Order: sequence, then structure tokens, then C-alpha cells
Amino acid sequence: MGGITRYTGIDAENPIDVSSGNMGRSRVAVASSITTTSADEEVVALFAVDARVQFSTPAGMAEKYDTSNGSSGPSTAEDDALQISASATGDKSSTMSGNRNRNWASQLIALRPSVSVVPGIAFDNSTLGGGLGGSSLTFSHTTNDNTNGLIIVAVEESAPDVCSPDMITSVTYDDVALVDLGYYVGTNAPIGGALKTYYGFAPALGVHDVVVLASAPCLGFAVAVTYTGVKQSSMPDASGVGNPLSNSGTVTDFERTVVTSVPNAWLFMCGVPGGGGTATALSGTTLRHQVTGNLYCGDAGPKVTAGPNTIGWTMTSVPWLANYFSIAPAN
Repeated sequence: MGGITRYTGIDAENPIDVSSGNMGRSRVAVASSITTTSADEEVVALFAVDARVQFSTPAGMAEKYDTSNGSSGPSTAEDDALQISASATGDKSSTMSGNRNRNWASQLIALRPSVSVVPGIAFDNSTLGGGLGGSSLTFSHTTNDNTNGLIIVAVEESAPDVCSPDMITSVTYDDVALVDLGYYVGTNAPIGGALKTYYGFAPALGVHDVVVLASAPCLGFAVAVTYTGVKQSSMPDASGVGNPLSNSGTVTDFERTVVTSVPNAWLFMCGVPGGGGTATALSGTTLRHQVTGNLYCGDAGPKVTAGPNTIGWTMTSVPWLANYFSIAPAN
């Protein structure tokens, strides 16, 4: 004895999210609670008994069928309900007709919905601009794709005698003001500079100017980087402990850790060293630009699992100041 129910909109490759099984002898059959892991899952309760009975519909569910085989059974029933958010379903109970205890079995199954595949984060383009000195800096950057796009602009403040406190007043791209991440790093000897980072969602397509303005002649180099497939809110996804880093101490292996909050995040870092040299990216990191002794910027991703993830490079033993954080994918 059985039944067939057709469901659409279910993940065809991996349809079952979680399930439970239970059995007992009583008048009430209980399908034990499960905890769904994503939104909008269809929860299906199945009941069977070795007699001809009818099953009541569990609270909050809709009956799909309730049927028996002949005059003596067995009997089976199915009920379902949409679970809007990822959470525990609670036990699903069905009372059998008659006044006798019966041998019953039950299952509770959560069906995973199909999800349109949204591309993860991808690097789009990067541009280096600027030079030492000046209170304004303008350079062109090309955005090739802005599907769930993000632009990050990191600016080195290279003259600590006139740039303390922070003197940058604005950064724009295509005349649109970018958002200050607030990660200004003060000067720490022997590092002769500072760093400030800005971002904006959905940057304009094509070639446009990045314009940096300051209230004193302290601007150095700047790097603009664009990405696609980025979550359009909650920037950054996470920051590293000690970020902004004011002084790493003298190190050869400059590696930082960010505890990402979601899978497939990317890490971003720009650093100003207390000396010069050519940096070599550590495994998993891509150096996008480096100006010897001034500004080094790179990214690392995707970081498949959420949790502690690293980004970094090696160079001649020097101290560093840096901004480092992660960005979350749109999906």
C-alpha cells in the first residue's frame, strides 16, 4: 500500500535536505522534528500503520492522501507544509481512528528547493593611479561588468607630517561618492604613511574617473579594484582582528586572518610597508598592484568555507600597516 505525490521546484540533484524516522505502538503516530537548513522548504510527513484506519491531519499541514488497502489495511497517509525559514519543524502528530493502540511508522522529510545558480564573486579589473604629493588625485578606471558589482578604492597617504589626522575629504567614481570604510590607519614609525579605503556598489560601466580629494598635499598612490557577484549590502562581510593594523612588527611573512561569516567570501588587503622590495603572494593570494615601498594590494578567494581564512605575501623583513577584510557573495 502506498501513494505517489509529485513536487515541482525541488532541487533535482539533491532533493532531500534533512529527514527523520520514527516508530511506535499507540493511537498517536509522531514524526520527529527536523531542522531545515534553507528557506522555503517543503516539509512532508508520512504515516503508515498495520491496520485499516484513518489519520488526522497534523496541525499546520495539508493532507495529500489518507488511504487503506481493503478492509483490514495496512493504511498510509501523507501531509505537507511549506517551511518559510530555516528552523526546527517541531514534531508532527497524527491521531488514528478507533480506540486501539496500533503499530505505526512515520517519516518527516524536508525537500530542498531548486535555486537559480548565481555566479560567485569574480575579479573584474584593477587600476593603479597617483604619485607622491598633491591634494587631489584623478585617474581612470574601467568597469567591464557590474552585475552585483563592487568597487574598492584604497588610497595611500604618503606624507605623515601633513596627513595626521586624516586629511582625505572625498573619493568619487563617475562623480558618485564612495563610502568611507572608516579604516584610517595612523602613522607608526618607521612606516611613513597611512591608508584609507572606500567602496561603492554597482559602479558605472565603462571608463570613468576616480577622484580623490584631500585638504592637504599628502596623497600618494591609489588602487581601484572592481568585482562582480558581490552582496549589495553589509560591507564588509567581516574584518580581521586588529584591523586596521597600525604596525605588524618587523616580519618577512606578512599574512593576515579574517574570520569570514559566509562560504565563498573573498578577502581584500592593502598594505603600506616600512621599507621597499618586491612582494611574492602567498598561496591563494593574488597581488593586483605593488608600488615598491609605498602600496601593495591583493585579494584571495573564493574562501570555500566560512571561518578563519588568510591573505598575504612575503617580502624583505619590514613592518606593515594595512586594511584587510572580506566581501560576501551575492548568493
